[in-house]
Amino acid sequence: MKKTLVFGHIPIWFGGRQTSGLSNSIFLLAYNLAEFSNEISVSMLSTDIFKPYVKMGKLNVYGWTKKMLIFYVLSNITFSIKLLYSTSKLKPKELNLSILNLFLKRILLHKTISEDKPAVVHLHGVTACYFLDIIPGNIEVLVTMHHCLVNDNSVKNKNVYEKKEKEIYNSKRINTIVFIANQVKNEFNKHYGEIIPNSKVILQGFENDKYKFIDKINKENNNITLLTVGGITERKGQLRVVKALKSYSSVFSYICIGSGKEENINELKRAAIQNNISMDYLGVLSTEKVRETMASVDFMILPSIKEGFGIPYVESISCGVPVIAPKNTPLAHEGILNKQNSVLIENETVESIESCLSSLIKYNFDRQKVSLSLPNLSWENSAKKYEKLIESFQIS
Repeated sequence: MKKTLVFGHIPIWFGGRQTSGLSNSIFLLAYNLAEFSNEISVSMLSTDIFKPYVKMGKLNVYGWTKKMLIFYVLSNITFSIKLLYSTSKLKPKELNLSILNLFLKRILLHKTISEDKPAVVHLHGVTACYFLDIIPGNIEVLVTMHHCLVNDNSVKNKNVYEKKEKEIYNSKRINTIVFIANQVKNEFNKHYGEIIPNSKVILQGFENDKYKFIDKINKENNNITLLTVGGITERKGQLRVVKALKSYSSVFSYICIGSGKEENINELKRAAIQNNISMDYLGVLSTEKVRETMASVDFMILPSIKEGFGIPYVESISCGVPVIAPKNTPLAHEGILNKQNSVLIENETVESIESCLSSLIKYNFDRQKVSLSLPNLSWENSAKKYEKLIESFQIS
């Protein structure tokens, strides 16, 4: 069996500290690779698990403790000094990472590789470029790219991200880059030209065993209820929804689920009060509570500036809740968002949202048909495709 080591983070609802969609995707892919694969052995390294080792289902998860780390550094003092120096040369501050934080991640990855002895190391995203130099040459490297950051107008310092993305795209050290949607791959190809590593598109999975059809409950009022699931940020667009709702405050109610900076959450709440919008901010909820909330809403709206995949759309549709999304989102290009389950708006602007709201009452979606409109996007299906890919690697 080919041993595969995944490097990422554990979401808070699985015992880690992260709330991002990216950490959720990394963990669930690793978890399901371990769960459904018969041909590869999967482990994961997470720097936000403060135990040497835990077992999650069939997935082996390596963490760390200060005592363990200090012992390893002192036992390999010459190497550790060299690694600290090489880490400083990578200029991690360009991506808002401290040298110490990146050094911690690099030395833990080096330690785990030396002990776990994987045949394949699976990295995710643009920060993969920080770890390629410490992976031994006899180990194959797989990188999953979730997003083309250079095309995301919500990203600051895009010139830095462009440099890092280009480094990955042109790396001879990487065996294969997997893109989570065709649109992501097409954007990379258009911007960076011919790719050096092998490349493949494997659509992201979702928790189809948890997000499934639920009957709509009766509400006390006749308002159309909108729901946004996502971090409270400019990119996701909750504040733009509130501004668009200003002219329709007597017709709509609004619910927001997701984490965010305190200042962003407070700004959103103030805007709702000032515009007389009926809004409930529910914070971070478990999967079960999200699904329960979806039973009380009419539409899930997520007017993101940019999405790599857009998993909240799929989760909502699976529950029978139609979605409102910009027509340039990857899932629309895949045909997964369509007339059976979605209202596609021109773009993420307040004006586009307002235009949609004015005609929203005419839509009458059959929630059962909405729920049945998805292709097979289970994590098992994605895991099997990754398994087949990893099996094809010719390990030296």
